[in-house]
Amino acid sequence: MTISGLLLGSQDYLIKGIASSDTIVRSIRYAFERVRAEEDRRRSEARFRALVENSSDGIVLMDAQGNVHYSSPAINRILGYSVEEFIGINVFTLMHPDDVLEGRRRLMTILNNQAALAAMPDLRYRHSDGSWRSLEVLRTNRLDDPAVRAIVVNFRDVTERNNALVTAERLQRRYELILNSIADGVAELNANGIVTFENAAAASMLGWKPHDLIGRNAHQAFHHSRSDGSRLAEEDCPLIATLRDGEVRQVSDDVFWRNDGTCFTVEYVAAPKIDRQGEMLGVVVAFRDVTERREMQRQVDQAIRVTSLGRVAASVAHEFNNVLMSIQPFVEILQRQIGNDAPNSKALRYIRDGVKRGRMVSNQILRFANPAEPRLMTLDAGEWMRTFSEEAHVTLHEYRVEVGPAESLIVKADAEQLSQVMLNLVGNARDASPAGSAIAVGAVQADAVPFLRERVPDAHRFAAMFVRDRGSGIAAEVLEHIFEPLFTTKRNGGTGLGLTVVQQIISEHGGEVIVESAAGAGSTFYIVLPLEETEYAPPEAGGERIN
Repeated sequence: MTISGLLLGSQDYLIKGIASSDTIVRSIRYAFERVRAEEDRRRSEARFRALVENSSDGIVLMDAQGNVHYSSPAINRILGYSVEEFIGINVFTLMHPDDVLEGRRRLMTILNNQAALAAMPDLRYRHSDGSWRSLEVLRTNRLDDPAVRAIVVNFRDVTERNNALVTAERLQRRYELILNSIADGVAELNANGIVTFENAAAASMLGWKPHDLIGRNAHQAFHHSRSDGSRLAEEDCPLIATLRDGEVRQVSDDVFWRNDGTCFTVEYVAAPKIDRQGEMLGVVVAFRDVTERREMQRQVDQAIRVTSLGRVAASVAHEFNNVLMSIQPFVEILQRQIGNDAPNSKALRYIRDGVKRGRMVSNQILRFANPAEPRLMTLDAGEWMRTFSEEAHVTLHEYRVEVGPAESLIVKADAEQLSQVMLNLVGNARDASPAGSAIAVGAVQADAVPFLRERVPDAHRFAAMFVRDRGSGIAAEVLEHIFEPLFTTKRNGGTGLGLTVVQQIISEHGGEVIVESAAGAGSTFYIVLPLEETEYAPPEAGGERIN
């Protein structure tokens, strides 16, 4: 063999050897890659198994009919079954009978739904001990995935959570029932002063329909103004102050405003609502309407003052009357002696008139101090008022008397004392009215008057006899004093006992005197007496109402 041939043969051998080595390398590399992939698979599978088997949630693989093919060990903790017991079971056999139909409907939704995930509200499943557990379930449809070919179900036990929610709802409902059954108003405000809760009493007192107050600013809704109508700034509002500093505030004399624009006297407590971290969540306001109680207290205080004054006044009036009685006979003797044409007869007439006025005042004081027991008899208020209007014509002289509605309403009253009351009222109306103006009198059922419906409980059980003038009215600061003894605004020497006696007489009749008046708008005095027949008969359609 030549050298060149040898070289060529060696070259072929070398090339074949190199090619064979490359194949070996590739084979070795492929073998290593397979080993590494298998190791990665085992490691990944171990990691997955560790995650699944140690998860607090249960994981189940099931087919389209609900048969279990795989279950994580959590099934034992959640439903009390071993993995071996659970594999092969149909989930619908464990489902509560009342929930099976809904469970099958949800499974069909999963099978037909294009979405991969579907979270379902909890259903009840039977525990191995026979109890029922509520499970929150998340399902993934992987039936078309060749690597899975199952519906993957993740679930957790929410029985205790649901029980806690039910208990919380029951407690909340219980507290709401309690709050709605008490007479005091209760309102809850959030940190911005917005009403988030109001009980039935609060809504009723504030003139809102149930729940209509929720979402409104409390200060703007019912605490925006003072009793005189002047605006109350938020920085001066005790409710807002409690929101700012978290201090409990007790207010004994304030006003809240109704939805219709009227106000009422309240006492209330504003207490902060604070969470466990000490954060201010809002304010709880508990309040009560004390208008009636304050009025009763005012009447009691006035009665005490009247009683004390009456004892003194009776003694003084009696002695004063004795003095006047000793003067009157001598005046009459002197008049007979000097005659009516003598120069001093005019002075004697002044003395005689002064004695007469003095005796009238003394009698008023004695009547006030020692009221006579009324002799009650059955009266038709409307008929009595029409008869009285004729007597009023004589008293009022140049004033017109208008008889308003005079309905047939049966009451029990002392006719003489009632006449004294009405004459006093028409006399006051005359003094308050311009000459020639009209003064109206009448008798209606109390619930026919909107003003009285708001102030007289069971107004349909009362008659209201009224005297109305169109004079200058009574200012608010005067109105609250008009029934006090010796209080008068008359410049012609009024005694200040007239309205006190009026109120006294009507109180003895079981009624009350209510005044509707405002400066510049005239006044109406209502004598409210209980009806003898208390069966309520609604007014006929189109019947006369009084405003």
